[in-house]
Amino acid sequence: MKKRTWWWWPASLALAFALGAALGGVPFAWAQAGPGFKLGVVNVDKVARDSKVGKTKFVALEAEAKLKSDELEKERLEIERLKKEFDDKQMIWSEETRRQKKNDFELKARSFERKFVDYRDALQKREMEALEPMEKSLSEVIEKMGTEQKYSLILDLRGQLIFYDPKLLITDEVTRYFDAHGN
Repeated sequence: MKKRTWWWWPASLALAFALGAALGGVPFAWAQAGPGFKLGVVNVDKVARDSKVGKTKFVALEAEAKLKSDELEKERLEIERLKKEFDDKQMIWSEETRRQKKNDFELKARSFERKFVDYRDALQKREMEALEPMEKSLSEVIEKMGTEQKYSLILDLRGQLIFYDPKLLITDEVTRYFDAHGN
């Protein structure tokens, strides 16, 4: 799922003040908003992971990641073996051999680091590509659910919310609703 940018927190704070003033006359006076006010907080990332669609996408991503991870682990073990060999035998090798073995080790270590960073970046990109269409669908479903179930406000937990009453969490309900009504 997309990470919110730095401006999200000040914007949500301003929205909270405006809503508080409009609904209750006092900022953050949610309880004074009236009997018809219904607030929900949803962890969209958890819905993405726990929904049927999300589980399917994450299983595919995890299988892909496992293959690459196994490949990288073999390479890491080889680098460890070369390091141990160098540490154990450097005193008996000639200066030329020592220099060559050290150079080989350093080249393999740098290559491994580049592969690891490339792998991590590619995996994050694949995750974003896989989840982006689901995020759009999920937003539409949350909007529909909010309208049908007469929520006054549904906040995304990713908005750097500092405090909320856990009784307001509707993540599991949204997951069930998304499973029933989403794509």
